Amino acid sequence: MGFTGDSIVPIGMVDLYVTFGFDDCFEIVKTKFLIVDIPFTYNVIIGRPTLNCIRAMVSTYLMRLKFPTSSSVGEIRSDPKDLRHCYLTLVTLLKKVTLLIQQMDPREPSSINPYPEAREPL
Repeated sequence: MGFTGDSIVPIGMVDLYVTFGFDDCFEIVKTKFLIVDIPFTYNVIIGRPTLNCIRAMVSTYLMRLKFPTSSSVGEIRSDPKDLRHCYLTLVTLLKKVTLLIQQMDPREPSSINPYPEAREPL
């Protein structure tokens, strides 16, 4: 299920090694990613299983993620400018979708298929 409550059919799945952290404070974790074909502001979303694997502590208030490593504590900070850009892009996309829905006349047949056929995995 997507963030907007609609159903999303994954195109495929891929396992990638992801490095969390920098310099000598890092962890490398094999992470499973679902591949979807939707317009969204994020490149990837790291889920709870991966965050639990690296024993991460997330602070949305401080916009940081901390996790233990073999040498000390790793930390990832977010960039407020990037966050603002993602937020504004998401708001713009939602306005466009809302406008498109408002322009549709339910009495007329639509060329938009609300139930696209599932794609074969790669």
